[in-house]
Amino acid sequence: SLKAGFFHEGMFCLLSPVLVERMEVMNNLDLSRVALAWGQASCKDDALLKSLCKAIRGNLASFPRNRISYTIHGLSLLDCKDEQLLMELASAWATTPPARSIEVLHVIFGLARSGALNSSLCDQIAA
Repeated sequence: SLKAGFFHEGMFCLLSPVLVERMEVMNNLDLSRVALAWGQASCKDDALLKSLCKAIRGNLASFPRNRISYTIHGLSLLDCKDEQLLMELASAWATTPPARSIEVLHVIFGLARSGALNSSLCDQIAA
């Protein structure tokens, strides 16, 4: 429903507890989609965010690089305060040049919004 340009807040509220229960078995693509969809919908749920961060951290080594920028963006929209996770995601993302310029925007915006942007990370991203 987000792609269509509308959503129903109640839908996200009903789905959040279900996702929390299943978060640990979700694949990386779905974790990224949850972060971005709930973030864009401004549906802040502390239990969902905590569970999402734990699941992402557990899968960080295998997280697809092309989804990291969207994940950072979504987490920042959810007001994620886990600076360590955001920095680890950004560091993993910065290991190779971005495929698209929007990725840079997502990463910089997300880190800045969450207060996790620092000079060494900026240098790493710029390199």
